Amino acid sequence: MSVTVTLAGVDHTSDIDRNGLQVQQLLGAQRDTATLIYKKYGSKSYTPAVLDTVLIQDGATKIFGGRIATIQQTNLNNASGTVYQLDCVDYSLDLDSELVSQQYVGKTISEIITDFVTNFATGFTATNVVGSTIVANIVFNQVPISQAIKKLADLVKYDWYVDPDKDIHFFPKYTALAPITLTDTSGNYVNASLHTSSDGTQIANQIKVRGGSYVGNAYSDSITVKGNDSKSFKLPYQFNSLTVSVNSVSKTVGVDFLDSFPSYDVLYNFQQWTILFENELSDGDIITFSGFPYIPVLAITSDATSIAAYGVREKLIEDKAINDLQVARQRALAELAAYKDPLQTAKFETYTAGLRSGQTITINSARRSINTDYLIRSVTFQMRTPTEFLYSVELVTIKTFTLIEVLQSLLQPSQESIDPNEQSEIIKTDLATVTITESITKTTTPDHTHTATVTVSEVIAHDPLGAHVAPTWVLGPYIPASTADTKRVINLDRTPADIY
Repeated sequence: MSVTVTLAGVDHTSDIDRNGLQVQQLLGAQRDTATLIYKKYGSKSYTPAVLDTVLIQDGATKIFGGRIATIQQTNLNNASGTVYQLDCVDYSLDLDSELVSQQYVGKTISEIITDFVTNFATGFTATNVVGSTIVANIVFNQVPISQAIKKLADLVKYDWYVDPDKDIHFFPKYTALAPITLTDTSGNYVNASLHTSSDGTQIANQIKVRGGSYVGNAYSDSITVKGNDSKSFKLPYQFNSLTVSVNSVSKTVGVDFLDSFPSYDVLYNFQQWTILFENELSDGDIITFSGFPYIPVLAITSDATSIAAYGVREKLIEDKAINDLQVARQRALAELAAYKDPLQTAKFETYTAGLRSGQTITINSARRSINTDYLIRSVTFQMRTPTEFLYSVELVTIKTFTLIEVLQSLLQPSQESIDPNEQSEIIKTDLATVTITESITKTTTPDHTHTATVTVSEVIAHDPLGAHVAPTWVLGPYIPASTADTKRVINLDRTPADIY
């Protein structure tokens, strides 16, 4: 067995500082990560670049595949080399390079994820997707693919990840088995590193899931009017496609508070489950109604073994987003698996490859009085020798992991439920560079010649006073009527000599 590190498609194992190599796989929606220290010196020509591909193998086992996300650069002790710290993430980074904008009606989860791969995730495959549950109606409007897959996984309590070959794995939680089992004599783990703990304070062995409602089969019934003073009547269900008739005469049905009389014979109030007539009906009238009723979703499951051991311990889950009985049943079964047994955690170290977060592993130790199935919550890979990894593994029971997920969801911002009537909008932008060249040619002879003659005349009016014509003195104020007008305003504080 040997450790191999490939960067941008080329083997660079000899250039990697083994003390700085670490891979971490985390259970749930978090991305797998890797940290590498790459040393460039001498004649080495490769310079790491953001989004270069990364593949880390333990022998033939691929333990990480993804891309370089961030790069930190420092110099070696001698000036001729450079050290790069490469922080990498798995291929879910590529998975989110496009957004899903699509509505799916009556499709299985497998069909939906396959459509993601076909239309929104170039280079990915869905070979290991398991999902036969039919989703009645779901809309994704400009949603990253990882979030869309997580929403589907949360709907049916499945798990998922992207492997180093860019294949999507989607499977029921707690069904992927680890390649090894830990026993007192198995020799496949560091014996002194195994630690376990147990807590039985939150056992629940009878689970009830109360959801929203689903549309049932066609239903018809009738109401016999009592008295002559009633025009509003209560129905047994909320209905889709409600029809009403009185004494076998069909009536038009409108929506209460939106429509009005006399445009409609009957107004239906969906929230209050009532129908309203404009006028009181007569005693003995027969109101016949039919449609597809909305039936509340309720699923109940229990575990007889846990009840026998700990007594009945019930748990109620209310999730109005569940509008399908099959989904409610799967949610109840998943919660039962999570809570029927005491909460337990464990951790150990091993040199054996092939472990992955999300796998179920059994610890069967007579010496420790343990025979329990655990879920691998995280796996951290670190190089122990130039040819061997040390794997640090953290384990939780299904119940413990469920509690961790709940706590994590409380820390995330709340999201509004998607309106089933929302229209999926596809927005595409076409970016291009346009180069325009302009050529201007000047000719010696203008294309258009225009000649015009301009005549200017001048009229000069002489002031008659300039010819020493004696003025006619007048009291002011006064404005001369023309240049021939000799009247002028007299200034009485001057002498006659000043006037001339």
